[in-house]
Amino acid sequence: MQTALPAPGLLLDGAIQDTEVWMSTLTLHIPRLYNPDEHGRRKKCELSKLKLTLRELRRLFSGYSVLNTRGWNQEDRVRDSHYRFEMDFVQTPDLLDRIRSWRRVLEVRFEQHAIYMRCSEFTRWL
Repeated sequence: MQTALPAPGLLLDGAIQDTEVWMSTLTLHIPRLYNPDEHGRRKKCELSKLKLTLRELRRLFSGYSVLNTRGWNQEDRVRDSHYRFEMDFVQTPDLLDRIRSWRRVLEVRFEQHAIYMRCSEFTRWL
């Protein structure tokens, strides 16, 4: 049985402690460096932009995990350094629309061709 939650954070409320919930996990990579300029140089992303992103994360989700990670970007042919966020959430059409819109905001904010976002299939949270 799929159960939708009325608001973030209610999973911790004892009233629904025994309820089976189906959730998805959103994986998000936020860059630590901008894309290379025409000379191949990369500047650090401003701390204020990360702080703003963290405030938005807290408004959209009831919690998150974050790791410093490294990767490879074939398009720019550079190693990437980014923050990897993972958030569990109950999928609703409204929240998915808000996440898609937010992705476009992040692409502009961090001057990226694309922001990596991946949403998992439903997972049962016991």
